[in-house]
Amino acid sequence: PPLEAPSEELEGGHRGPTMRSNWVVPGHVLAGDRAGLDEEADLRAVLAAGVTTVVCLQTRQETRAAVDYRRRAAKIQPSVSFLECPIVDQQVAEDDRIEQFVGTLVEHLQQGEILYVHCRGGHGRTGTVCALLLARLYGLGANEALARVQLCHDTRVQPCFVAKGDNLARLRAGDS
Repeated sequence: PPLEAPSEELEGGHRGPTMRSNWVVPGHVLAGDRAGLDEEADLRAVLAAGVTTVVCLQTRQETRAAVDYRRRAAKIQPSVSFLECPIVDQQVAEDDRIEQFVGTLVEHLQQGEILYVHCRGGHGRTGTVCALLLARLYGLGANEALARVQLCHDTRVQPCFVAKGDNLARLRAGDS
């Protein structure tokens, strides 16, 4: 797909179907958080956006107690597929492993797949892998790829986590 020129006005084509998702390459690569798959309505919205392959960057240890969105996704859209490339949160992965994985993502895109790339928050690991994907697809340098991913990320309705309910009240009261 053609790569749009960077612009401060990306919202229309880059805002994702959930509050914490965005298109990195509209209609081809969607990025977001894990919670966007754990909530039924958000999972349905992601799949309704055309996603055919869900890409998880979380480790099994991170997802052990999480909702198994894969079963629900397969019931909603039986043809959905899943890819994994576990990266420890706040860490980096081995260069050769990530380079090979980005190549796998490119192959899926060339086969017409639409990707939803996620980690826990949809920021660090997701942003890094999406920047590497942009660099590979379009021959971009690191700074331009990262800047484009950030511009797209900033179109999210809710780019960061927001404390809810009791958690918010505890934060305001100074409790932990």
